Amino acid sequence: MRTHLYKQCNLAKRLLLDKSKQKTIIHHWDTDGIVSASLIYKFLEDQDKKPNFLVPPIGEYSYDFLREHVNNEKNITYVSVDYGVDLKNINIKKEMNIIIIDHHKNNLYNKNLVVCNPSVFGFGENDYPSTSFVIKDCLFEKAQDSLVSIGIIGDLGKRVYSSPFIAYVRKSLERERLDIEDGFKIVELIDSCYKLLDKNCIEKTRSMLAEKSLRELFESSLLQKNLEKIKHYVESIGEEKREEHLCDNIVLVKNTGKYYLTSTIGRRLANIHNNSIIILYDNVLPINKTFIYVRSNTYRVGENIFALREKGYKVGGKDQVFVVECKNMCEKTLSEIMFFLLKKYCHKKQ
Repeated sequence: MRTHLYKQCNLAKRLLLDKSKQKTIIHHWDTDGIVSASLIYKFLEDQDKKPNFLVPPIGEYSYDFLREHVNNEKNITYVSVDYGVDLKNINIKKEMNIIIIDHHKNNLYNKNLVVCNPSVFGFGENDYPSTSFVIKDCLFEKAQDSLVSIGIIGDLGKRVYSSPFIAYVRKSLERERLDIEDGFKIVELIDSCYKLLDKNCIEKTRSMLAEKSLRELFESSLLQKNLEKIKHYVESIGEEKREEHLCDNIVLVKNTGKYYLTSTIGRRLANIHNNSIIILYDNVLPINKTFIYVRSNTYRVGENIFALREKGYKVGGKDQVFVVECKNMCEKTLSEIMFFLLKKYCHKKQ
């Protein structure tokens, strides 16, 4: 299992080091994605091969946007980092060179692609909690430990305390005179960019991570202002959310908003209802999309991802969470997802 993983990752590394092709890094917009892109950048910079970057449209899980950018495909290697698109239905031209570096749950890898993703080979979150750690373990062992740790905190949240990686994270941050709570603050600062749907902020933050220290990130007035804006907005909508207990252990919440706070609200709800499954139906108005976000701290709801994909849903996630993306007939999709979860997990109301 590990042999197959390392074989694919070694191939990915060789392609990254190929000086004949320009590299373009496509990365997810959250902390792990931005940190992981910075780690790849640092490695390539050391090799005198500075890459270009492409941030996908926030909230969009598809390579369709590449059609606008693709030019001279044979001379470019695209490096997709932490961008959990379903590999089974990937739609790219055969002549494109693309490397997938990820840890999100995915189907058996497409043999036309180079896929450095432990989940494809049977590994789970306790083995590879973040894409940043995939880079550290499978590609570049000299990757900066403190950045790797921020990626881990970004994806695990408070679960980092019960993670097998807690000692590594603590030690890595201590070298930078930081602690775990500082790590959570850094994640908040980085994630503020995508939550406010601000691509320019993502670009600036990625540059800061590549060129400055983590401690300097605390001093960013842009990111501090972002946090204040998010805090005031979340407080303003707090009273509007109404919880519906579908059964003892499944809670539904609906929300409509102008920022992409799906994960923020969903994680908070999961921590409040620690022994339950939460379903957040979140309509993000500026991008005209609805996300059905399902998370649990107790149930491994991510085990349903492949079954839901087989049913035709656009879904991605990890062990404790999955997200269904929809633009049309979303209430119908919600009803179907609710029926699926109730049938499998519901404890009847007392």
